[in-house]
Amino acid sequence: MGEKLTAETDQLFAAIRTERIDEFLLNHPNFLNSETAVKKAR
Repeated sequence: MGEKLTAETDQLFAAIRTERIDEFLLNHPNFLNSETAVKKAR
């Protein structure tokens, strides 16, 4: 049980580790405002 992470999530953690988060977020805008997206889905 539990949540499964996507391949993009693995890429996010790699970007954090290598201090390339800005580049990652530019290439993956769906990770921005994810809290807002969750609220809209409810």
